[in-house]
Amino acid sequence: MRKTLEDRKREYRIIYELVDSKPRINVKDVASILDSDRHSTSNRLKEAFTLGYVLKPQVRKRSYQNMKEYMYFLQCENPLDTFEKYRNDETVVYQAVMGGPTNLWMITTKERDVDGSIMVKGLRSDYYVACAPEVTWEDSIAKIHTKISQFDPELYYPQKRIQTHWNEFIQWDEEDEKLFDAFQYNLRRKLTPIMKENLISGEKIYKWFDRLNETCTMYTQFFPEGIGNYDPYVLVVDTHYEDFVIDLFSQFPTSTLFFRVQDHLFCYLSVRKACLKKIAGPIKSIEDLKIPFILRILNQKGYISTWWYSSLEYYCHR
Repeated sequence: MRKTLEDRKREYRIIYELVDSKPRINVKDVASILDSDRHSTSNRLKEAFTLGYVLKPQVRKRSYQNMKEYMYFLQCENPLDTFEKYRNDETVVYQAVMGGPTNLWMITTKERDVDGSIMVKGLRSDYYVACAPEVTWEDSIAKIHTKISQFDPELYYPQKRIQTHWNEFIQWDEEDEKLFDAFQYNLRRKLTPIMKENLISGEKIYKWFDRLNETCTMYTQFFPEGIGNYDPYVLVVDTHYEDFVIDLFSQFPTSTLFFRVQDHLFCYLSVRKACLKKIAGPIKSIEDLKIPFILRILNQKGYISTWWYSSLEYYCHR
């Protein structure tokens, strides 16, 4: 019998949890857990990735001295021209044009002069991505408000989810870099083509995998309605309660990515439009805007000081 969309979505969720815990999990093992045959499971995996319910597992370098990356959040007079100017620059690994207080985001391998007014610049930390809970948007918002009402700053203890290694050096050679480039956006790639293309042995690749937790952050992202149904935003807050804020914005049913530049906490959110804006008609109160209302409460209670957010319009990466 043909499975319904809801049946498939349940399987996408299971696939997300399996791939998140073991990025290169074998199709046979997934089939066993889904109680399905290998062919059907392979198709379901392809669906989950292709339709954007689950993003293929990715890796990002940690912040070691010999792997450092710099981030720039700029206000440019013409962000499209600036974007185009740096698009083929070998030191620029990522660029995004944004809408909001900052309109260009740039990640580079070297500190450099850039066009535009700099809002934030500096070395980035390691990334942190929590497992997205299986919850509705309404329940996630309610849980955030409960956590805020129950929070006692006197009992706050930093868990240091976000790490930095700026003064540490780690072994990382030319072959490691080639493998990073090959697997950065898809840890599930087949090995043989990569071995042939880069003239790297299977032994080296398996050693590279064995060291991944030490050298890189691995993560998989989940979008219960498909990535196209959510809008990406970068939220920036200043806070003395970093891990509390991270916990709050990890409650959404979509995956949130966190990092730090200078003393600013950055949260890369993928949210429903209605969480941040309403354009179909006038709002009755600020409570209609779910996330700005949360930020307002956090600010009023002194849990965050300044905050702002910008939408992501388009991007490119190396």
